[in-house]
Amino acid sequence: MRHSPAIPLPPLTRVAVVGAGGPSGLVTVRQLLEAGIPPSKILAYEGRATAGGVWNYAEHPGDIHIQWRKNGTPLLRTDKELEAEGSNGPSAVYDRLRTNLPKEVMAFHEYPFPEDTPQFPWHYQVKHYLQDYAAAKGLNDVIQFQHRVLAVYHTPGTSDPAEKWTVVTENTITRLRHSERVSHVIVSNGHYNEPYIPRVRGLDGFTGKVFHSRWWRNPFQYEGKNVLVVGSKSSGSDIARELAVVDHQKRLKGEKVTRRIYQSIHGLVDPKKPTWDDDLEWAKEINVVSQIDHINGDVLHLIDGQKVTGVDVIFYATGYLFSYPFCHEQEPFASQPVTDALSPAEKEQGIPKAGGKTITNLDPSETFYAPDPTLALINLHYLVNPFPLGEITARLVAYSFAHGEVPPLPALRKASSDPRDINIGYPQEYINMDNWLLAIGEGGETGGPNHGWTRIPDHIREARRDALKTRKKVLGY
Repeated sequence: MRHSPAIPLPPLTRVAVVGAGGPSGLVTVRQLLEAGIPPSKILAYEGRATAGGVWNYAEHPGDIHIQWRKNGTPLLRTDKELEAEGSNGPSAVYDRLRTNLPKEVMAFHEYPFPEDTPQFPWHYQVKHYLQDYAAAKGLNDVIQFQHRVLAVYHTPGTSDPAEKWTVVTENTITRLRHSERVSHVIVSNGHYNEPYIPRVRGLDGFTGKVFHSRWWRNPFQYEGKNVLVVGSKSSGSDIARELAVVDHQKRLKGEKVTRRIYQSIHGLVDPKKPTWDDDLEWAKEINVVSQIDHINGDVLHLIDGQKVTGVDVIFYATGYLFSYPFCHEQEPFASQPVTDALSPAEKEQGIPKAGGKTITNLDPSETFYAPDPTLALINLHYLVNPFPLGEITARLVAYSFAHGEVPPLPALRKASSDPRDINIGYPQEYINMDNWLLAIGEGGETGGPNHGWTRIPDHIREARRDALKTRKKVLGY
């Protein structure tokens, strides 16, 4: 296995953590403390009022405002986001969200979920777990809550590594702004804030309502509405299922159901590869259709030539963009961005630069910013077990920053050989975690020469491998 050479780093004087209250941010602050960095040298910023990040459920996501970019893609924002560019939008968590992974697979190192937590926790139990973790590890005393990061950039006109980065923040209550200079930066703001809706010709003229899954809360808001869900991954399947279960229960009671539920998948419908298992009776309420080609008023034209009419609401469950609005305007990001923006800013319309679908300018481990590895990014990828992967990645970063060197690392193992692939998957995620621990002298069955963490045990890896089968057995879907 080839390793990249070690990268020397300047001494750490102070480190800024962007997005410190979510799962990735909490473990980042914890690992910095574990690496011996005192709280006085950690400037940890979180825009929300409490720990939990995206798991801080909001019952009312706020009204949706749609602006159309020149390239034909919609920008969906709430009032709060219109008032303050880059602020946190509504949580992506919906009323009956449960995890896709068992609790023992999700848990942080030596910090299990409470025993009475069900095998697949509800969203509020995950939030409480994260908040309990923050309190137990003393993180709330380090994190500056209700502080939004407005800008991160190389400090102009200085060669002092202690002042390499300028970080500008705003208190979300007082609106007072403050600037700090630090030697290192860690970005752990997640990627569930800027909704992605693909360009569809005629979508801006659709006569019904257009939403993104970030605004989904429950099926009862759409009683009697013909709904088309775009997407067949976690959120899309949950939305279609919740709608279908309501209608199926009505039919069982002898009630008349007249509305229609559609689920539009990517590409063509293949009868040999059904979207839903035949044994799910409620799934018969869902009409699975091919991808939308274009829209003409209230007529949805599909790529297989079929047409769908009478749709009242389109729900796009098409994911999110990598969004770093604090890394846009100044160097080094003006010339070496961390993501390829899908669309430029349209300042005359008040439309900010779009996020991107890929991540760029990273080292082979896809953790450190290649032009300047005193910047690191945590948990960028998809198809992962995010809590432990983020934790071990944060441990690698904290070790590197504290020891003044990024150790030799192998390239990140991903779901494919495509260098732009943002998916990792199983078992690659565990191979990466093993590699990161070995790189810092830990891992294996004994904790390595540094007598640190041991590898994640096989029974946890097997539970991760079998998670979807177990979930269907336990939850029925």
